[in-house]
Amino acid sequence: MKADPNMADEDVNISDLVKDIVIYGSPDTVAQKIEAMRERSGTFGTLLLAVMDGEGANEAGERQTMTLLANEVLPKINSLVRV
Repeated sequence: MKADPNMADEDVNISDLVKDIVIYGSPDTVAQKIEAMRERSGTFGTLLLAVMDGEGANEAGERQTMTLLANEVLPKINSLVRV
């Protein structure tokens, strides 16, 4: 999970991990980050969305996230994939 495999374990911190690994932001930013990840890693078939609980206080925000991913991010990513 380190950005640089040669980095000492004790130099790894949560802020850097979130910055380097977690994809978040506007639909355009998320699409750009997914495409950049795809360029680094190669193609992949599944994108995993992590949600807190899918109901309760977080329900509206999590539904909005899923809706934006499905309706705005996914079409942008699919348009980049050549079949």
